[in-house]
This record gives sequence, structure tokens and C-alpha cells, in this order.
Amino acid sequence: MHTEICTRVLLVEDNSSDAFFVEELLSQIPDEHFDVCHVECISEAQATFEHGTMPDVVLLDLSLPDSNGMDSIKAIHNAAPHTPIVVLSGNQDPSALRTAVQVGDSTPTRY
Repeated sequence: MHTEICTRVLLVEDNSSDAFFVEELLSQIPDEHFDVCHVECISEAQATFEHGTMPDVVLLDLSLPDSNGMDSIKAIHNAAPHTPIVVLSGNQDPSALRTAVQVGDSTPTRY
């Protein structure tokens, strides 16, 4: 018997084209299934957590209508401290990357 494992993803991205692109990329990963919940701002993400929905991972844009930069990471980390956060950003400033790592206590990955 084969049981499909599904990874729950909370995608916090206000640009619909970028969100579509990320979801399309996830759908093309072989032998993996992702249940993506897309929200457009931090307040919607926090409401998701308050309703008891905890994702396996958060994909987080840093430029959102109601939060920006490191404040976004802090808000998600405070709402779901044990959930991994993957930052989606075009910012390649090394000092911004170091700050994000310090705030999130993780390792930066560039693609």
C-alpha cells in the first residue's frame, strides 16, 4: 500500500504572478505533493495560524503590503516558532541576508 505524503505549504506572497510561479515550480517536483495555501499578507498568515492551521513550511516574501523585511520574518516566527521559514526575495545584499539569518536563526540558500 502506497501512502502519499503531502507537505503543507503556506505561501505568503502578494504578487499573484510570483505566487503562480512558485506553485508551478512545486508542482513539477517529482514524487512530491504539496498542499499550498496562498495568502497575500502577514495578517492573513497570522489568521491562518490562529485558526489552528500549521503548515510544514512557510514560503515568505519580504515585501508585503502590511509588513516588510525582517519584521515579516519576526511576525511569522512569533506566530509559528517551530515552523521553518524560507525567505523569497530578490535582495542579494549580503548584510540583509546575514540579518535574515540572525532573525530566523537559519542558513541562507541561494538558487
